[in-house]
Amino acid sequence: MDLYPTEAKENEEYSNAKWDERWEPSDLWRIRPDHTSSRADLDGMWFPPDRKVTDWESFDRNVQRLFTSLAADMPVLHPHATSIIWVIVSADEQILAAQGWFEATRSRVETKNGDELEFRDFPPGPAAAEEIVKLTQAVVRTVAETPDGLRYYAFAPSTPQALMDFRLGLADSVNR
Repeated sequence: MDLYPTEAKENEEYSNAKWDERWEPSDLWRIRPDHTSSRADLDGMWFPPDRKVTDWESFDRNVQRLFTSLAADMPVLHPHATSIIWVIVSADEQILAAQGWFEATRSRVETKNGDELEFRDFPPGPAAAEEIVKLTQAVVRTVAETPDGLRYYAFAPSTPQALMDFRLGLADSVNR
């Protein structure tokens, strides 16, 4: 986890997003610990765009970076970030590819095996993220020919937390 002065960091991110074709946001995910508190701190805040993935290589890179970050950061950020649930489905939302969650004490991935849903629980940490990444990368390719054929949604189920960003690079199934 890195801490930077907000204004300087936002100015740098904005400039890089505008002028660098290879730029990627430094924040893979963001959570607001208490969405019921005053939102004055968000007034005027710049939220970087999410670059959509164009191929399996860029999808694999995003999944690897995002899930590794979640597995490492959730134990450290507890109780300010307690759980993040994610789901990846086919673009028509008829076929579940994978779903799971990251928490301070464990992580889970659920994948379809025929008609059965397989549950795999892992302890927190990078080894768990690596397994979840491998399982997710394999199963999404059985649901879609390209990442364009996938959608996702993610959320923080614990009140009063709110998930603000979850950068898989896929279209959000809620905000297409």
